[in-house]
Amino acid sequence: MRKIQLNHLNRLPEVWRCFRQSRRPWSVLHRYLSPHHSGYPFDIHLRNGIQITAENFHDLVTAWVVNFRKEYKMSSCAETVVDIGANVGFFSLYAAFRNHDARIIAVEPFPTTFAQLHSNVARNRVACRVDCWNVGIAECPGIRVMSGAVPSQYRGILPAASPCDGEGHAKVHVVTFEELIQNACSHFQSETIDFVKVDIEGGEHEALKASSPRSFFPIKELGMEYHPNQPKRQLFNHLQSAGLLLSHDRVIGPDVGVAHFRRAEASGSGPWCGTGCRSIAK
Repeated sequence: MRKIQLNHLNRLPEVWRCFRQSRRPWSVLHRYLSPHHSGYPFDIHLRNGIQITAENFHDLVTAWVVNFRKEYKMSSCAETVVDIGANVGFFSLYAAFRNHDARIIAVEPFPTTFAQLHSNVARNRVACRVDCWNVGIAECPGIRVMSGAVPSQYRGILPAASPCDGEGHAKVHVVTFEELIQNACSHFQSETIDFVKVDIEGGEHEALKASSPRSFFPIKELGMEYHPNQPKRQLFNHLQSAGLLLSHDRVIGPDVGVAHFRRAEASGSGPWCGTGCRSIAK
């Protein structure tokens, strides 16, 4: 086995979690430290029962940061969770197994990725608690285009005027963030949502900043990967104006990182999400 070399000592807790939580930790770690490893697809089996297939190195990295790095600081008490940019389901499964009473909405617009998400939810026998919605979020509702020419983890909603005939491009259905949250509250039959995760490859700047502050009132906590296509400060200010205060910001680079926001205790969420919302589940 190649000698393990880590750039920073603060990565050691991730390795420790890999060994504690994986049934085949050496196989996971060896592939994680070897981006060009040829041993894919590779089945990841965690001791909590999660089973998921990493089709490539990008899948393995996603599984690693969700399960071993604990990228998203979701409480084990979270019972209503919305996973925006669910990809093939790594975080949705993490949330479902972290709290066996949790109900999750997994939101993924790209057709083939959505099919894998649906399959992984069924494979892990959590379909009764994880609902898969084949939709994305954008500034305005309608049809947008996503590129399939990159790994699924890097696919985002293309600008509104983008042609739809590029290699691997797919037309996807999008709604506003406000409509998504409204429908999620209706689905959960709750006025609040415990945790919202957002990872939509730069689309957060368009979709979230276009939403009114009241769109965020039901949300207790939000974890978001932010991207450098626009400055983070405007986005952070918008969330804070809605009563979501920055609690943690793991800076990776200029305007790149993972931020967590928590609702200020003084800011209640009013009776905004009720019945009668139009269903967007596909």
